[in-house]
Amino acid sequence: MSPPETEGPSAPVTLSDLLGALASDVTAARAQADAEAMRIARIYRGDPLLRTLPVPLFRLADLTISMPLAILAVPAAGATPPLALSLAAATVLALVLDALSERGGESGGDPAAAIARAIEAERGRLEREPEATREPVAIADALVDAALGALSGVQRTLAEASGAGSPFEQELRLRARARILALTPTPGVQIAATTAAIDAVGSRDSLVQLRVNLSERGVEWAIGEHSERLVLE
Repeated sequence: MSPPETEGPSAPVTLSDLLGALASDVTAARAQADAEAMRIARIYRGDPLLRTLPVPLFRLADLTISMPLAILAVPAAGATPPLALSLAAATVLALVLDALSERGGESGGDPAAAIARAIEAERGRLEREPEATREPVAIADALVDAALGALSGVQRTLAEASGAGSPFEQELRLRARARILALTPTPGVQIAATTAAIDAVGSRDSLVQLRVNLSERGVEWAIGEHSERLVLE
């Protein structure tokens, strides 16, 4: 049997990729621990002696991770890749239609087509502007304004969007801004974090020590009359 093929050095990742992966894995570990606690709780409940004892629950309140890495490249100031306007337009359209559907409004047919045309027209206008002037929050607001301007009378009444300060408009604008900001690409600090990638750098003198402190906080569902949301424990 031939030995398995070995992979070459890993491709560079960004520092945000690494930190996000660490936080994601810690969150997944907490979820696995909670699931195991539930399994053990069922065992305790079914045993006449164990049921009198407290069920063990693992909590990862604080975690410190220390690891070496090499910084390969630092982006120049202001070197932010442009946001894909087609993706931004599709995102805002989906947000608007979902918000209307939640309020019992028409989210298909001619009304939806009218909103889509208005957003597409605004996207075309934004495409003609210089890339350097396209600020993510301004893009989100412009696309939301175009969508709100295309609402039919029935849709506007159902969405309570007749005034500039309406809750519907405020909520939709905040959602769009958050989603567009999340879609905005960032160049990031390029690093080598795996053993193979660090070895490929060559000199150990270029390594830095990353120390990350992760603190756990739980959230729970708060169920209201018309909505559900996650709040801190």
